[in-house]
Amino acid sequence: MHNDAYHLDENLVRKLVEVQFGHWSHLPLRRVDSTGTDNVIFRLGDEMCVRLPLIPSASEKLRKELACLSVLPALPLQIPRPIASGEATKDYQSPWAVYRWIEGEDVQVEGLNDMHEVAESLAQFVRILHGSDAARIPSCGQQNNFRGCPLTERDEPTRHAISSVSDIYDAATLLAFWENSLAIPAWTRDPVPIHGDIHAGNLLMKNGNITAVLNFGLMGVGDPAVDLIVNWSLLPKSARERFRYTLEADNNTWFRGRSWAFSTALIALSYYRLSNSFMTEMSKRVISEVLRDFRSTG
Repeated sequence: MHNDAYHLDENLVRKLVEVQFGHWSHLPLRRVDSTGTDNVIFRLGDEMCVRLPLIPSASEKLRKELACLSVLPALPLQIPRPIASGEATKDYQSPWAVYRWIEGEDVQVEGLNDMHEVAESLAQFVRILHGSDAARIPSCGQQNNFRGCPLTERDEPTRHAISSVSDIYDAATLLAFWENSLAIPAWTRDPVPIHGDIHAGNLLMKNGNITAVLNFGLMGVGDPAVDLIVNWSLLPKSARERFRYTLEADNNTWFRGRSWAFSTALIALSYYRLSNSFMTEMSKRVISEVLRDFRSTG
């Protein structure tokens, strides 16, 4: 997926554990299949996992995630719980970390029991997160890929992505939606803590219910609209209304959220279309849902 990816295999990870956390060296270690694009996960024993950045740019995100997770309040869904931080070595030049293992499965729409309940639980999670203390969480910007910044910060990369997928979509249609997005009034109230990347690939389910939200590497303080992306990546239209009602999102925030979903999906599709089928299919779903929603509601 990435030209600058680290080579991570079981032998290297076992060596890291043995040298830095020898008291866990006797535990079985095995790689976990994952749709993730920035990190690799190995299960360590039954109760832990090792998470390692796959690319250099993910290293700082891991450091920030560890710092942010330590100050978050109790939330209604499980979140990652770090146990130990590993240091870079000459063989692997990135920090890494050991977390508690969270039982669950990758989210599949057909495996969820009630999408309205899914919408309710996700909205409650987002609402509490947005209401938490922002004092020790960094502001949005380059450190979190500008998630939560004004949409105008996304203009150049979004237009570039539109050009790169013009063989799949009508570029004029995509540009018309994006021009409309840039006209939506920006967030003018106090910035709030945001996750920055809530979509189906960063959620776990168990017994038909959403149970955990993962990957806080794009966390920051900014416009809450970015955390509405999940509405177009996972939820059907009827369930979106439940999410919006629970969150009490105003029109401008809702429409900025839709535009965030559009922009992130386009950029992901442009980057991953030849290397990651999960990201490609999810991105196409988001773009289709956004455009369908726009045609019906404006």
